Amino acid sequence: ALAPASGTPSGTATFMDGATTIGGCIAQPLIGGVATCSVAYLGVGGHAITAVYSGDLNFAGSTSPILTQTVSPASTVTSLASSVNPSVTGQSVTITATVSVVAPGSGAPTGTVAFLDGGTTIAGCATQAVTGAGVATCDDAFVAAGAETLTAVYSGDADFSSSTSAALTQTINQGATTTVTTSSVNPSVSGEGLSYLATVTAVAPAVGTPIGSVGFFDGAAAIAGCGAQPLVAGTASCNVTYTGVGSHGITAVYSGDPNFTASTSPVLTQTVNPGATSTVVTSSVNPSVSGESVSYTAAVSAVTPASGTPTGTAEFLDGAAAITGCGAQPLVGGVASCDVVYAGVGNHAITVIYSGDPNFIGSTSSVVTQTVNPAATSTSLASSVNPSVTGQTVTITATVSVNTPGSGMPTGTVSFEDDSTTIAGCATEPVIGTGFATCADTFVAAGAEAITAVYSGDANFISSTSPTLTQTINQGATATVVISSVDPSVSGESVSYTSVVTAVAPASGTPTGTVAFLDGASTIPGCATQALVAGMASCSVTYAVAGSHAITAVYGGDPNFAASTSALLNQHV
Repeated sequence: ALAPASGTPSGTATFMDGATTIGGCIAQPLIGGVATCSVAYLGVGGHAITAVYSGDLNFAGSTSPILTQTVSPASTVTSLASSVNPSVTGQSVTITATVSVVAPGSGAPTGTVAFLDGGTTIAGCATQAVTGAGVATCDDAFVAAGAETLTAVYSGDADFSSSTSAALTQTINQGATTTVTTSSVNPSVSGEGLSYLATVTAVAPAVGTPIGSVGFFDGAAAIAGCGAQPLVAGTASCNVTYTGVGSHGITAVYSGDPNFTASTSPVLTQTVNPGATSTVVTSSVNPSVSGESVSYTAAVSAVTPASGTPTGTAEFLDGAAAITGCGAQPLVGGVASCDVVYAGVGNHAITVIYSGDPNFIGSTSSVVTQTVNPAATSTSLASSVNPSVTGQTVTITATVSVNTPGSGMPTGTVSFEDDSTTIAGCATEPVIGTGFATCADTFVAAGAEAITAVYSGDANFISSTSPTLTQTINQGATATVVISSVDPSVSGESVSYTSVVTAVAPASGTPTGTVAFLDGASTIPGCATQALVAGMASCSVTYAVAGSHAITAVYGGDPNFAASTSALLNQHV
């Protein structure tokens, strides 16, 4: 009340902000002369506040002077929290910044929060919006183990001041891993190349690709050359070729790295089975000929994907029967051989059965048809005596030889020919022994004969004709003897001289021609050319006077027999 009035006004007061009634503050009752109005300003600024008193029965109304109410931005406090701490490598972590208004301020801050890791803004989290609850979040996956120092910087807004959180230490432990081993081929076969692949992956919630190396083990032993295989994109490999059959317990041991823990794969059982084989038989010569040595070669090789050199034995068969001496021929360098000599012509169905060994499966070759043809021959001639003489018996020998590469004992017959005419009695002379046939002939005329031998051939050997053998027949030697019909004779007695001309062995036959009878050096008259008849010639003489006469007979020879002169005959008269 203004003096001189006194007392305590009653009634109401209405509060105005400028020309606008403050909501909730209309006709506020006076109690003891005081009315109040409570207001929370959600924004900064200045307010011209007046109070309008309505008056009562005893007091007049009045309006207060303007009160300038200044509203400044409220202070804030920012705090940080992690959704999981400690986390593991690669795990997604939600970092939550809570912006709180410091009393006496209140309200819901807006604006953004920047999340920092060691003073560097986290990618994607530079301006995270503050929600109505004063919360901003940042999702981050920490890819490296260790400790990260996190802070959040609230930007402030028109009504709230900025603030920076205290540091939050985010601990990132190594992520767990799992290692799995796989084989490129399982089961494999002996000699087959294969690869083991170790795949190392992060175990959730860890995320990322482990690095480092993997060691491959067969049982407790490290696989040679695979001790520390580097991980590339989370995988490591090991190349192995097993030369023998069996089972292998394979594990891969991941060594770990700064961000991921070590791990060992479950055991992978690698089974190695015997490899398939292929057997091929070849002949050293095909077709061959009778008596020729044939070498069969069996080549046994591993069939892809198997590799290596099979061992064991190979059995050579002719049809269904084992070839004698070739029942179990050892493989040397994957090869076995069998040598055969076929004495007769024909066809042979050759196969080879490989027995197999601990690392390779047996196999049978395709059939090779071995053809054995007759062997060629050569026939040669030899004479028991050459030159021979008239009437001499000559043995002509034909030798039938088997031409290389053939061999054996030819049979059959030989026909002996003289100037292309078969020699009588020698048309089919048997081949005996080691290929001989003979023909005995007596050449009765001096000269030269062209002798050939024609071999007939047999089932296993081809016929052949010899080169020509020139058999030379010389004149046979002779012996001449002269005898007297009466010695001594008497004067006037008729004496008959007889000359006998014979072939001298080995010549044979009956000489022809004439004989001259001589008395001393003179031809006896009338006895110069006495014809031989059956090898004999004669001459008759009558001596008129007594005396002695030196008588000889001179044989003149003929085309087949040589001349000869008798010994001296002393004829006494």
